Amino acid sequence: MPLFLLNPVRLGLAFALLCASTATVHGASHLMPAGETQPTLGNAPVSAVGVFWQGGRALLVNDEEHGIDAHNFEGKRLATFGRTGMTDLDARSGLEWHGRETVVVATIDEPAGRPAIFTAQSGEFVESRLTGFDQLTYMPDALCLFYDRVEANLYLFLLDGDGMAEQWLLMPRGDSSVEARAVRSLPVGGETKGCQVDDRVAQLYVAEEGMAIWQWDAHPERPVSRRPLDLVAPWGGLDNPTDIAIDPDREQIVVADEGSGSLHFYARDTGLPLGAFQVVSQAGIDGVEAPEMIAWVPAVSDSPLEDTFAQGGLVVTDEDNANGAGNYKLIDATSVAAHTRRVHLAAAPVPEAVVVVKPIGATDPVATGGDAADDPAIWVHPEDPSKSLVLGTDKKAGLAVYGLDGKLRQFFEDGRVNNVDLRDGFSIQGREVVLVAASNRTTKGISFYSIDPDTGEVSRLSAETPVDTGFDDPYGLCNYRSRNDGHHYVFVNDKEGNVGQWRIEAKEGRIVGQQVREWSVGSITEGCVADDDHGHLYIGEENVALWRYGAEPGDGESRHAVDYTRKHGGKHLTADIEGVAMATGASGGGYLVVSSQGDDSFAVYRREGDHDFVGRFRIGMNAERGLDGASETDGVDVTSANLGPGFSGGLLVVQDGRNLMPESNQNFKFVSWEAVLDALGE
Repeated sequence: MPLFLLNPVRLGLAFALLCASTATVHGASHLMPAGETQPTLGNAPVSAVGVFWQGGRALLVNDEEHGIDAHNFEGKRLATFGRTGMTDLDARSGLEWHGRETVVVATIDEPAGRPAIFTAQSGEFVESRLTGFDQLTYMPDALCLFYDRVEANLYLFLLDGDGMAEQWLLMPRGDSSVEARAVRSLPVGGETKGCQVDDRVAQLYVAEEGMAIWQWDAHPERPVSRRPLDLVAPWGGLDNPTDIAIDPDREQIVVADEGSGSLHFYARDTGLPLGAFQVVSQAGIDGVEAPEMIAWVPAVSDSPLEDTFAQGGLVVTDEDNANGAGNYKLIDATSVAAHTRRVHLAAAPVPEAVVVVKPIGATDPVATGGDAADDPAIWVHPEDPSKSLVLGTDKKAGLAVYGLDGKLRQFFEDGRVNNVDLRDGFSIQGREVVLVAASNRTTKGISFYSIDPDTGEVSRLSAETPVDTGFDDPYGLCNYRSRNDGHHYVFVNDKEGNVGQWRIEAKEGRIVGQQVREWSVGSITEGCVADDDHGHLYIGEENVALWRYGAEPGDGESRHAVDYTRKHGGKHLTADIEGVAMATGASGGGYLVVSSQGDDSFAVYRREGDHDFVGRFRIGMNAERGLDGASETDGVDVTSANLGPGFSGGLLVVQDGRNLMPESNQNFKFVSWEAVLDALGE
């Protein structure tokens, strides 16, 4: 008996598109299976997944009482692997592991209480020695894989069945083992049943029984928030959703609704329902009364035209055939398209032009939770680069001082210190120190500190009278040292877009600040940096543009737009514009670095001339060092100075809004500036 019984009757294109989901079977149309598998060897089918293997496609199916079988589409069982007690199944094909193209299969080993990983290259499937799950405190109820195409990382989502999910990074090791490392946890709902990830758009779908299909961003650096694809009646069109499948070629999402006995289809781009269908019997092949687990078989381009499944198809677990045996039904994609009218094959999305660099260091997490870490400033030691410092604000508590090893050296509990900057060459009581200034939302003023260039010790500086900004909420801050008059200045802005400039001097060992200028940018602004050599001030109006003003007290309000946000016609910045920093170069050259918070990236422009755009980059995960990437990109600072091993070509420091691996309070990530320039082709 062949594995699949081909349906001699092809479904026509006469069915109308269903424009709404159906909560019950009433009004649901019919899909007919084009084939079915032989009964599973243990008669306890659980789930299936399609893969590319040994030069063609294979259908992997698991049976809780038997193990996992690999079948081809001519009815031959190609391989058997695994063991009893293995539930749920997912796989990814064509991954570059151990220097060879590899199929990676993930399943749940219930007797062991943990996942299991199998891999295959040109030959059989072999179980990998898996490390990292020794401390797993729950029995996984469902799993799904996610392959990040940009950073080439493979992740495993585990659902505990009670509303929590964990995302793990899977890393191949040289001894053919696999190391798993916890990345983050997600509160995904109540009693969860199944999940699936659409790798093309990095979206995770989770089935919450009796409630909804939820959609999440699958990338660990994206926000932790969910959106409903569909809800149960009376709020939506579902009854009891249990599993999800993705048809990437036609951009369809398929939901198994065990409660109504239907399969629901949705457009991936809009989320709109395409129809609800029952799987009914025909030509001796049973229907499926209560579809619980489903999978999508990939299309294959070089298959013969007469191959019923050349364009892929839907696999449905059937636990209760008329003969009492369990197996899997397969519905060809052409028949599905006739019902949903999604007949075109979608081209793979073109990756955006943004490079990814990796951090090589990080600071200790800030002391307070939530959105706390904000803005860094780098001090370069004049003689010994290894003694350089990174200052970072905890905007709920004060100012932190870190070494290049990321360890906390000092902390000043000075309230809601928001942004920080510094300049050397400030004279106080006959000696030169580094002047550090920070906007303080507790005092509504400017806090001052000094760095002793000999010892690297940071100390508070007292002011003759408090330097009050007059702003209800002082926000961004940057220092400026004029080449015209030699004075030190500090710029401060607020959430209303107001900007003030203060001249800073020392009198009898105390700071004296005098306001010399005030104007409005227009709307909320924060990040800024001053170019001492050229007399420029760059300010990010968060929702609008990066502006260049004159930095001298008499320069007025004339300005030049370096670039606009996308909502105002720009192409490289997604609101909010947050941190702004500058790396100096020879002969007045260098770069401006601007954090584009809306898409977790950074844009780079030339310092000179009209500030030509250079490129964009993101900070991704450095799995080998156990460092996550950077997201919610806020404050940033950069230096092109040689800071020693790892940073001989300069240092970039960025705020990380989601500190993972493990999940912790926010911190600052360290990146080689030379690596950024290399990635941008500079």
